[in-house]
Amino acid sequence: MAQIQETIARLFPEAVITEGKMLEVEIADAQWHALAKELKENEALGFDFLVTIVGMDWTDKFGCVYYLTSTAHNEHISVKVTAPDREKPMLHSVADLWKIATIFEREVYDFFGIIFIGNPDMRRLFLSIDWDGYPLRKDYDESPEHNHFTTESERQSDFTTTYVENEDGTVEAKEVRVFEPNDFVVNIGPQHPATHGVLRFRTAVDGETVQKIDVYMGYIHRGIEKICEKLTYPQTLHFMDRLDYFSGHPYHHCLCMTIEEAAGIEISRRAQVIRVLMDENLTGTQKLRLMLKEMRVGAVNGLLLGVLSLAFIGFYIFLIKGKTFGFAFAVSGCIGFSLMVAMVISSITGTVIPMFFHKIKIDPAVASGPLITTVNDLVAVVTYYGMTWILLINIMQMTE
Repeated sequence: MAQIQETIARLFPEAVITEGKMLEVEIADAQWHALAKELKENEALGFDFLVTIVGMDWTDKFGCVYYLTSTAHNEHISVKVTAPDREKPMLHSVADLWKIATIFEREVYDFFGIIFIGNPDMRRLFLSIDWDGYPLRKDYDESPEHNHFTTESERQSDFTTTYVENEDGTVEAKEVRVFEPNDFVVNIGPQHPATHGVLRFRTAVDGETVQKIDVYMGYIHRGIEKICEKLTYPQTLHFMDRLDYFSGHPYHHCLCMTIEEAAGIEISRRAQVIRVLMDENLTGTQKLRLMLKEMRVGAVNGLLLGVLSLAFIGFYIFLIKGKTFGFAFAVSGCIGFSLMVAMVISSITGTVIPMFFHKIKIDPAVASGPLITTVNDLVAVVTYYGMTWILLINIMQMTE
């Protein structure tokens, strides 16, 4: 890190550098592209991976925080760049250095209205082409009158806008074609079975060759970022289940760690272990993905056999939380429920949980905690336990 700091300070003495968990650099937009080029192409730095671009509204000014990683040196850095004009914020694009920046910058433009000079495609990414305003701005008008939804089909255009800087420093908007007049364009989506997400593509094809893809996103974007602006930290946690129903717990885990780091909270070793256990065992829910994909090509056995391991994992997840595909029990600074629930039930049956702890070599004392808190908890556990074994017996009979 010291070498990186020294190199940046020598080449860009105006940059403000702060040491922390990762190196933080603040630089003026006029020098940002030169710094970005140096960060990527200088072999001593080698920041070849643009992780993401985070748009920011600091009330008095707009800007972005760029997160970069050097895969060769395993180093991380963040760069803060502010737009000099709040009324019409503009930053220089780095899409010529990192291709993914084309998409990242479109997202920032969509939600914050920051124009990126030199980006070849300055259209909205998630919202409708005719959406009025930029929702993640602090002064955005959220009234129903301003945010009405049209009942008409979304307007399409084969043109986009790019902003070019002239020699005299002025910025000019130019209209650019997305598809050429003679392109044979095929629409794909949006429908969930074909394009998970849901995505939509407009593709220019020449026989079997796809020449160009124009991506449309945001069909199930529900504005969780904007909703969370008005909530307390604990109130935001359950939205993580909505972000990804297969990987809800890692989302909870990351958000809790963010809140805890910001608040200076250090959680117990027991809570750390439980969180990691739950993260790791979401690989069980990934089995469901594989099982369903096999079903699409007619492989029924994959689904039947996969349910066995899925039920095993889902069983103790249910014991801890009370539901199989909802993981909103991680709470900032602690956990909401206890593994002791699972251990009490398994002590009666003599199965599942002791075998699990034996395999991962975790001291059961780490999982000690309060017992079942209500009669409903016990009823739910016993009911699910019985249903699981009924399901397993039926599957075994079908596969004999």
